[in-house]
Amino acid sequence: MALLVRRATYLLRDARRIGRDVDLLVQGNRIVAIDADLPVPPDAETIDAQGCAVIPGLVNAHTHLYQNFLKGAGAGLRLVPWCNAVIFPMVDVILQEQHAGNLRLAYLWSVLGALEMIRAGTTCCQDLDVTPYLSLTGVLEAWRDVGLRGVGAITLANRWVPPHLLFDEQEARRSAERLIEQEHKPDGRVQVALGPSTPFLCDEGLLRWVRDTAEARDLGIHTHVGETVGEVEDALREWGKRPVERMGSLGLLGERLSAAHCIHVDQVEIELLARHGVIVVHCPKSNMKLADGAMPWPALKTAGVEVALGNDGCASNDLLDMWEEMRAAAMLAAVTSDDPAAVTPADVFRAAT
Repeated sequence: MALLVRRATYLLRDARRIGRDVDLLVQGNRIVAIDADLPVPPDAETIDAQGCAVIPGLVNAHTHLYQNFLKGAGAGLRLVPWCNAVIFPMVDVILQEQHAGNLRLAYLWSVLGALEMIRAGTTCCQDLDVTPYLSLTGVLEAWRDVGLRGVGAITLANRWVPPHLLFDEQEARRSAERLIEQEHKPDGRVQVALGPSTPFLCDEGLLRWVRDTAEARDLGIHTHVGETVGEVEDALREWGKRPVERMGSLGLLGERLSAAHCIHVDQVEIELLARHGVIVVHCPKSNMKLADGAMPWPALKTAGVEVALGNDGCASNDLLDMWEEMRAAAMLAAVTSDDPAAVTPADVFRAAT
């Protein structure tokens, strides 16, 4: 079945290549032609795009879809009290439901989140979920049913989290390996990654296992880094290294790593991120709601760090709307750098796609 999008007033291949009054032809799951006045295949569905812009699908590069049940929660709290008051009680409920045999919650929150994202033009997301195995199977099933592309990152942690929410580490590793074996298809629409929640929540043994498993199975790694001042202070006190430096010392920095937030990073860390090709995921609305701070986008841009955008979870954003995220990112960069041109609309659009 072919799809012909006709007479698009604007067609954006990316932030800088913009066509006018062109057609786009899709065959199967591939765009096969972009040009003016393309012939109409006999079996083609046609869409008249006059007055419209055709753009690449938006990519929500960091989210937590289980928080779709927590919209509006936790106002007025910083990250750690917010986790204690909002996130950990929700995780407790999820685990109780799973232990009781209810494995459909993850499917439901993922369908709701996927539909909200698609409605706002998001066609791909990266979700850092709450359990190593049970929830993520429902997440991936929902994406397949809805038609969303996605990367499901398997959450891993073995310290700081309340004891009753911690998993047996060896069982968590085995569960992760089963999920990778069953669900990960490197060239598929739905993929799996490893998600050490933050470096601070993982001891060195777990982080080394993540590194080795990701390399052996050719998986991405997704985590939170430098979200709060407290995280940096704790890392310096315990290990004598800032978070990015510690990850570098353990061999975790590289092109397979995407790091959400990176608000509290110094110049040495920024240069490490750039040198190793790490993708940094900016979540401006979440960072503003929790008063975490502002990611130093101009400094990252100058160093050559690739930046993506994410909504984060609904408990710290309330919406899964990448258009709002782009607007917030542009304005936050302008006001925090005192330079409205420090991060351009093209920079923001590139980060969102």
